[in-house]
This record gives sequence, C-alpha cells and structure tokens, in this order.
Amino acid sequence: MELWIARDRNERLYTYSNKPTKRHHDWEGVNASLIRDIKGEFEEIKWEDEEPTKVSLVKVDDKLYVFPEGLPDISPFLSMLGFTNLDTNPFEQVFRGLAKDLSKKIDKEVKEKENKKYEMIKEGNLYRIKALKDFGSIKKGYLGGLIEKESNLSQEGNCWVYKRAKVSSNAKVSGNAEVYHSAEVSGNAQIYGNAKVLENAIVAGNAKVLENARVGRNLVVYGDAKITTNARELAPYTAGILITE
Repeated sequence: MELWIARDRNERLYTYSNKPTKRHHDWEGVNASLIRDIKGEFEEIKWEDEEPTKVSLVKVDDKLYVFPEGLPDISPFLSMLGFTNLDTNPFEQVFRGLAKDLSKKIDKEVKEKENKKYEMIKEGNLYRIKALKDFGSIKKGYLGGLIEKESNLSQEGNCWVYKRAKVSSNAKVSGNAEVYHSAEVSGNAQIYGNAKVLENAIVAGNAKVLENARVGRNLVVYGDAKITTNARELAPYTAGILITE
C-alpha cells in the first residue's frame, strides 16, 4: 500500500492515501491525516517541496510500518528490533522508534568495544590477540597467542594466552588463568581460576584445569579430567602422563 506525506504552509504534516496536489496554503488529497509533529523531526519534508514524499507500507509479523519508497527490504531488521504495535500514526512512531533503537544499539556496541581488553588479528585460520589496554601484567599493544574465536578467551578478568600458545575449538580460558609457552588447549576444555597451562602441555576433551592448578612439561590432560589445587605439583615433575576420570 502506498501513502504520501507533505507539509503545509503552517508547518503541519499530513499523510494522504493518494498523491496530493499542492495549493496556495496546503495540499489537496484523499484521506488526509494530520501527523503530530515534534520540533526537530521530519525536517527533510518542507512546504517548499514541489512534490509530496511517497512512502510504502511494510508488513512485519502482522504489524504495519511506513518507510520512504526506494529503501531496501528491512523487514528482518525490523523484526529483530522487535517494534511494538503501532497505536499512533505509523510514519511518526516508526521513525522515532527506529532512531531510538539504533541509538541504543550503537551505544551498546561502543560500550562493548571500550570494555574489551583485546582485539583479534587474522593469522591463517586463527587469530592473533593484541591487548587494547593494560591489565594484570599485560600492557596495551602486547601481542599474545592464537585463538580460533573470541569465546576461547574471556574479555573479562586477567586471563591471557601468551605468544606461542594456542586455544581452539570450544575451549575457554577465563578468570585469571594463563596459557604459556607452546601449550595447547582444545576441545571443550576449560581453564579458569588462577590455573596455568605451560611448556608443552596439552589440555583437551572435557578436561578442566582450575583454582591454582599448574599443568606443564609434556603432560596431556583429556577426557573428563579435573585438575585442581591438589594437583599443582604433578605437572612440573611428571612427563607424558595421560589423565582421565
């Protein structure tokens, strides 16, 4: 369905169901409907316009929205934003609502970016991490190890993956945990608390390394293993052990 919108000489906005004709003081058209105008809104529509502005109705989830003709199909975007039912003039509500939601979305993205402690730089099939600010012993600009996706390393806490280390698949490093040297963490493994995985250690499967645990040397931890404070001295002095529970 098509609608037209125009402003009269007294700065009032109207919608019309057919293309209106400009007269001396206003526009003549069928089913004219006054839009409650707010100062500063719809400034692009002026009395000096020689032609009215054509708009189109867009139906999303049984709700109607009005947009200037010629815009691409934004129905999925509108649905994602979750607009409420239109109980006032559709042109007025949608455009004020859209501006408000976009503003919130932008503010959220800016805030999230400001809170991030590292960024990801593409390197082959993985990403090299780079510190965006100082935290713990890490300084802004410091290059870390490799991760497959952002969920591999929490943006919170002082956790970090150092230069030669790698975290991939669905593994996650969080809290104040650290992965050093040539250590690798993969599968669904979780490293958290104040745990440290270092040297040539491998943590995979559903294994968990937590609290103050320390896993190093050539230790391989996999399956449903759980390494805690009590196992702290195991790694530095034991090589080539496979631990499962």
